[in-house]
Amino acid sequence: MKLSWMIGGAQGLGVDTSANLFGSAVAKAGYYIYGNREYYSNIKGRHSYFNVVMSNRPPRSISEKVNILVAFDSETVFQHFTGVTDFLIYDKNSEIVKAETVRSMENEITEKVVKELEGAGFGTSIADVVQYLKRKNVTCIPVNYVDGINAIINQLKIPPPVAGKAKNIIGIGASYSLLGLKKDFLDNAIKESFGKNDLFYRMNMLAAEAGLKYAKSNYNMEELQLNSERVQVDGNTLSAIGKIAGGLRFQSYYPITPASDESTYIEANQVLQVNSGS
Repeated sequence: MKLSWMIGGAQGLGVDTSANLFGSAVAKAGYYIYGNREYYSNIKGRHSYFNVVMSNRPPRSISEKVNILVAFDSETVFQHFTGVTDFLIYDKNSEIVKAETVRSMENEITEKVVKELEGAGFGTSIADVVQYLKRKNVTCIPVNYVDGINAIINQLKIPPPVAGKAKNIIGIGASYSLLGLKKDFLDNAIKESFGKNDLFYRMNMLAAEAGLKYAKSNYNMEELQLNSERVQVDGNTLSAIGKIAGGLRFQSYYPITPASDESTYIEANQVLQVNSGS
């Protein structure tokens, strides 16, 4: 079993956190994960995406083809739809958006998208992308993120800007449901990420529940038994650990990703116990 999953949206709105949470849930079920994050040199707003490969054997690379694409915005759909093989999860309220109107996309990308769609006999909207993919036997799942967030607002009596932070988890829930794994793994991953803040924990649990209702099991993945201890860690942290273990005593950096991620770990873990052996 090997699947490629991708999530995408505007930078600074939780794509990274959502991908790590999804990966954590899958890893808790006993699967190996290998992820790659792509983003512009931009603080907030530009397109970013995170690809995760999950397998019962250690994956060594990212796949160009994506089994499941979870899109939080129109640009993610336009940028990646040609690589989707199985499922597209997208914002139902974005169906009228046309590629030419997405200002954050570079001109050459827009031109490529328009050429692909029009060459296949379609228009250039998200709705046209859906029809394009259906012709290729891709299942498209429209998710109403607005309704999901409004339900959270009404149930928890919280301001829209706060509830909106859980939007991504609705998409996570929908895509996780396709895997067929026990919901407990997702619940535990949410608890680890947000358990220290009761409001955020309840908010994201509700968002996950809303997302799970959009899809049914397709891959029928089963829990795997862990025969050895594993560690889920990102490349920035591994780099930091290597520096400390290698004798690093001073590091200067400009506070921006990825330098901040590595350096803050070093600041918090200036002394590490290094175990030799297997």
